[in-house]
Amino acid sequence: IMLRSPIYAFVSVALFASSVYYSLMHESMLDNLIHYTSSRSNLILAANAALCLAFQLGLLICRFFFGTLRPSEISLLREHVTSFVTVKVVLVAVVAPSDALELFLWFIWLTFMGFIQFFLRLTKERLEFMMVVANSHRSENIKMFVVLSTIFITDIILAIMCWEIFGDLALIYSMFLFYECATVLLDCVQVALKYGIQWIDIHRGTWERKRTLMFYTEFISELLKLTITLLFFLHVWLVHGISLSFTTIFLAMNIRSVIVHVRKKIEDYRIFTHVNAGIENSLPTATSTQLQDFNDSCAICRDRLREQSKVLPCAHIFHSSCLAAWWENSTSFNCPTCRMEVTLPGLRPRRQANINANAANNMAANMAANMAANLNNAAVAGNGNGN
Repeated sequence: IMLRSPIYAFVSVALFASSVYYSLMHESMLDNLIHYTSSRSNLILAANAALCLAFQLGLLICRFFFGTLRPSEISLLREHVTSFVTVKVVLVAVVAPSDALELFLWFIWLTFMGFIQFFLRLTKERLEFMMVVANSHRSENIKMFVVLSTIFITDIILAIMCWEIFGDLALIYSMFLFYECATVLLDCVQVALKYGIQWIDIHRGTWERKRTLMFYTEFISELLKLTITLLFFLHVWLVHGISLSFTTIFLAMNIRSVIVHVRKKIEDYRIFTHVNAGIENSLPTATSTQLQDFNDSCAICRDRLREQSKVLPCAHIFHSSCLAAWWENSTSFNCPTCRMEVTLPGLRPRRQANINANAANNMAANMAANMAANLNNAAVAGNGNGN
């Protein structure tokens, strides 16, 4: 609430400017900088002013480029900010800054990267909404393109600066810096490619390969990002050491979560390839005569039927991509219209066991969280008894 207030932002910037003014007591700019950063109160004022300016700038960017945010976007961004802050606080504790100045620099870096990731997540959510609606104005597309291009260029510049300035630092610091840049870069490429595929589909008519390209774009980029994240958490865990502490359990939970997501992506890939291959090899393609006799649209997407559509044993006709999307997340292969069971040789539908496995994963995560909380409470009680 305070960050949203322009008055609080003005007061914060004024206090920061005052602290800078009263620190200018030396002729050398380097001496002035050393004198200013030696005071912990000055660093707190600078960090608070930077956070306020970033928040106010973010509000202006949101109003100009995104307008009024939808409730789903607000909810998603709140979850993203909460997750980002939680993870980065733990990781900064592992890095263990040696003094107030180093902690301040980490705060500025993470605030800036959080700022970029915030708008990247918002751009991704808005573009996905625009793809579904498919009636967005040209100005909205231009605004999203400007935001995405700015994020991409900024991330490239930051990666080059990190390499030139901080390339000689310890591996833990270098990985921390490059991990943020790499994940942002992969997200930018994924969003740009998916939006480009959607744009081509809209302007050249319905594109049968669109869904396949969309899937592989997301699958490859997400798998790369998960791999980088897994290596990063494993490295941080090794640097921190394996001990019975909240940080160790937190890192273990994140590593386990990444592994679960990797297995899910591989399972999605297996089902995607098998279902598409089964549809292509087992179901006959509709002829022009059958399409004329059927004289109806696809019951799944409500678009007109075209060549390469598939005929089910019940004589209903669908787009092959629509059938694949319908059956990939289904526990049975049935006709979407009449529910007649369809047999694809050598292929089974998604098992109900996957749903039970997800429930077991959630239960295990809750148990780990409770265990971490109990250990933390025990540590606090032990410190109290010691005092």
